[in-house]
Amino acid sequence: MKSKITVSTIVMFILILFSFSQITSANNIINKVSFKIEKVTYSSIDNVFYVYTEKDKNDSFWVIDINTKNMTLKQAKKKYINHIIDIYYTGDEQNDNEIEIVKTEIK
Repeated sequence: MKSKITVSTIVMFILILFSFSQITSANNIINKVSFKIEKVTYSSIDNVFYVYTEKDKNDSFWVIDINTKNMTLKQAKKKYINHIIDIYYTGDEQNDNEIEIVKTEIK
């Protein structure tokens, strides 16, 4: 009798883990948004450029850091402003704390 309880418990545990992994993978869907870059700034503290996208319909925008070596702010502005950035991310766009940027591409 004791071995049946153990096997049942193990089977139940496996089913719970399987269900949890499906929920987790469903939340990791990669989304893509594309915006025009409107502004570029430089942070001497972080030693990176930040590109700011145009605002969306909710008046929100993205700020992405770009690690570019040997470039002035003037050169970065010329290179990035008015270009399109594709942002690939997981998580809920309505909750900034849950977003993870997977990849960015500047066209």
